[in-house]
Amino acid sequence: MTTLLAGSSLWHAGAARRVQDPLSLRCVSQVHGAALAALRAARDHVELELNSAAESPLVVVNPDEMLSNGNFHIAGLTLAFDALGLALAQSAMLCVQRCQKLFSPALSGLPLHLTLHGPDHSGF
Repeated sequence: MTTLLAGSSLWHAGAARRVQDPLSLRCVSQVHGAALAALRAARDHVELELNSAAESPLVVVNPDEMLSNGNFHIAGLTLAFDALGLALAQSAMLCVQRCQKLFSPALSGLPLHLTLHGPDHSGF
């Protein structure tokens, strides 16, 4: 963050415009970190399923066995994708909130709709 802010006027005393930045900016690393963890967990479950035998019964050639099992039940994969969906929803919500902040001249200091020519020529 320090490198990204190098040369910024925010380093000067009294330069901050508000006491705290909006949550959609302050919580990016926490929400995106959780989304990345959920994506990795989903990937791990997909790899596990792709490398597993889901037949029931499972036929083992040597020593000529048939094993009943529950490998076809993919609860882990389902839960991993449910968690990923929730994480992506959180990331999308923050993204929308950040876009709304850009559209607000009071919060961003930028022109309404990011253009000087009115909403018909939206810069977004």
